[in-house]
Amino acid sequence: MLNSFLLFFGVIALIVIPILIANSRKSQKSMLLLQKIKSEAEKEEGQIDTHETLNRLIIGLDKKKQAVYIYRLTPAEEYFTKVDLKNYDRCKVHEISRLENYKGQGAKVFDTVGLSFVPKDKKQSLLTVEFYNAATDGLTLTGQSLLAERWARTINESMRKA
Repeated sequence: MLNSFLLFFGVIALIVIPILIANSRKSQKSMLLLQKIKSEAEKEEGQIDTHETLNRLIIGLDKKKQAVYIYRLTPAEEYFTKVDLKNYDRCKVHEISRLENYKGQGAKVFDTVGLSFVPKDKKQSLLTVEFYNAATDGLTLTGQSLLAERWARTINESMRKA
């Protein structure tokens, strides 16, 4: 009976411990990403009121200063973008995709996903920030499209309230 009990808890420990370690590492990575955008906001006497992390991407919003901070780490390089929302009319989801034939059916394949900011001054060009690029991030989206949709709504709401 004691051997069965020890075997049961041994197997459970072998399953649970790697999951706990993985979650701990993920949490540490998220904290490092958050610290990167917080330090950038603090340089301008701002603060991150709300943020979201996905893989090696973090986006944060300073509601008072009306600024968005985006930090993205790719295998080749890191990108940091600060967007002053006072210079933009709205934010929209930016997607470049194509239809591919897969097993006799059409499948939508994304090349890039991100956010585009439409400037108030029509002479300025659209500012686009990528969350995903198939050329650098591989072929599998891992929530970037949903993240872009959520943050386009969040940013537009913040811009309306300002």
